[in-house]
Amino acid sequence: MPAAFASPARQLIDPPLRRLDQRAFKLSALRGKWILLQLDHGGCDTACRAKLYNMRQVRLAQGREMERVERVWLILDEAPLETQLMREYDGTRMLRAAGSPLVADFSPARGAHDHIYLIDPHGNLMLRFPKDADPRKMHKDLARLLRAQFIPEAHMVSPELRPLRDLMRARLLLVQKHVSARSSIERLLEKYNVPSVEQLPPLVQLHAACFQEQLLLLKRQIKGLEKSLHPHLVPNPDVQRLLWVPGIGKIGAFTLYLEIDGIERFPDERHFFSYCRLVPGADDSGGKRHHRTSKDGNRFLKIVFAHAAVRAIQYFPEIRAFALRKARKKNKHIARAIVAKEIARIVYHVLKEPTDFNGKFKGTTLTRTKQPAWPRRASPAS
Repeated sequence: MPAAFASPARQLIDPPLRRLDQRAFKLSALRGKWILLQLDHGGCDTACRAKLYNMRQVRLAQGREMERVERVWLILDEAPLETQLMREYDGTRMLRAAGSPLVADFSPARGAHDHIYLIDPHGNLMLRFPKDADPRKMHKDLARLLRAQFIPEAHMVSPELRPLRDLMRARLLLVQKHVSARSSIERLLEKYNVPSVEQLPPLVQLHAACFQEQLLLLKRQIKGLEKSLHPHLVPNPDVQRLLWVPGIGKIGAFTLYLEIDGIERFPDERHFFSYCRLVPGADDSGGKRHHRTSKDGNRFLKIVFAHAAVRAIQYFPEIRAFALRKARKKNKHIARAIVAKEIARIVYHVLKEPTDFNGKFKGTTLTRTKQPAWPRRASPAS
């Protein structure tokens, strides 16, 4: 008989249970781990011992992932346990649950003791295995779930920021269409080898005029979206701090603030770099380490930091000198990526502490500083 999903899937209650030494214990102490659980009386008949054995073997079969799995036996009475049984299944958490309301959460029609249960790391009852389950199939099901847990949970943007963030992403889409229309005109000029639209053949001029009208419409729409964002974002202290960071302008600061959605959700700068796609992905095989372009994280943050690196190298002599030194050792693309990562480091600490930008890049004071002209204020606090 195959494993069955618990119906309905639900969060288990968490009343206090008792260890064999009578100390209190709650299942919530095991949050973050998968739990194989059975319910049986202290006498532990043949079926009970078979379940204890299967739970132990299924856990051992997970190899290096076995530490992510716990075994629990809820004892339904106060009967004493055999010493040999406790030694044989050492590592199984044996908890007294006589009279506990938790037992009712496991009771199907045929009785709770007929099954082995699987509880996920969040305390939800997920699977129910029969008492005669094939340990190989149990191992396979659990291994799949352990692998699936490595899939990161998607971040849900704050409800109050979602409309602003979606508006910024819509603006980017319009910018991409604007660039596409402009490139189409340039390709027409190249095709007919002329410097201006007026020198194109009449019918081709009509073709180009369509793109010119698109450019005017898209430009007006882009400006309209930007103006609608100004009252919501320009006065924000975090946006003002970002505006003073090298290479980051108004649109970059808006995007960073909305896409980061709270720097406190990143425990350290390494997690932030990874989310911004500023570190290479791993593609290891056969003991050899290879790097690949990472598609995990937020592509919009990667775009902002890549653009910020180009502008910082262009306008700040100290950053340009740093990039040239790196380019001589590596290449210009890697040098630009390193600058982008350093700018991200500045952004992380400016927002995390929070504090104003100190005017330094890699410990070197920048000779060029931004002026307090709109949208920048003299100080984020002003």
